[in-house]
Amino acid sequence: MISDVEAWLGAFQGKVREDIFNFIIDNKYNIHHYRNLHAKVILGDNLCLVGSANLTAMGITQRLEMSILLDENNHINEIREWFEHSWSSSGEINIPELKDYIKKNTTITPRLEEQNSYLNSDAPIIKSKILPEPKNLKKKASKSNAKESDEVWNGRDFYVNIGEGRHRNWDDCRKYGFISAGSEKKHSRHLERLLSGSRIFVYIPKKIGYVGVGLVTDTAVRVKDFTVLFNGQQVPILDVPLVAPKMDEYADDLDKSEYLVRIEWIKTVPKSQAYWEKDLFANPNIVCEMKSIESRLTIEKLSQYFGLND
Repeated sequence: MISDVEAWLGAFQGKVREDIFNFIIDNKYNIHHYRNLHAKVILGDNLCLVGSANLTAMGITQRLEMSILLDENNHINEIREWFEHSWSSSGEINIPELKDYIKKNTTITPRLEEQNSYLNSDAPIIKSKILPEPKNLKKKASKSNAKESDEVWNGRDFYVNIGEGRHRNWDDCRKYGFISAGSEKKHSRHLERLLSGSRIFVYIPKKIGYVGVGLVTDTAVRVKDFTVLFNGQQVPILDVPLVAPKMDEYADDLDKSEYLVRIEWIKTVPKSQAYWEKDLFANPNIVCEMKSIESRLTIEKLSQYFGLND
């Protein structure tokens, strides 16, 4: 999620502002501050909603607004590129700075030119032009092409986004053979799409790149139930040395627990050797099918980089 956190917090007071603040604290690794951002976009795997409505109760239910639902791959991919660029160009929220901002700004935010206290954001202004379809290309043909793209998917190749933090680290994934997600059920539930035999291409965001390819050998389980081979014995992963300092933080919470999927790695590289170049497929979602034209071209390049035979 990318938001102008100043405007978000400044528009509310009392309990609502406190709830927003606590939400930001709980999800700080999934929220970036982008000052003066005014775009309203909801981006999914195959659909994108772009409109004028603020994502608030009033904006959604009490005002006359207009939104456009896009399902064309080329439009969605361009918006996804804009999002990835915006995400990588901005940064995580500094919590002490956020608390200081809350103290200094106790009333509803004035106009931006009147403000004298700002959260830090180095993000540039990024523009994205969405071109219309050629006039001679009918909507029916567009849908037909999208369907054809879906039909050629091999049914096993998935993109996996590993967002590193206190609950997970690529070095642990690589060493012990797993990928993971957690902190909220809405994150970990994406792992349910990965079944035994699925092939995954692992991506680390924030200008890192692709770091591994492997085969799923088992479905997702809670971190407390996941075992690894250590010193010749199968032991709980929470009993072995880990780089991620807080993988066990929500181990007893069904919703917030980290969930792990066992992987047989075909090829991995350290983050310092991650593969990335312009126009490779990237997506903020944790898991998605690699079935678009862009992702299929990405698989071809990754197959060369990782030395795959197919």
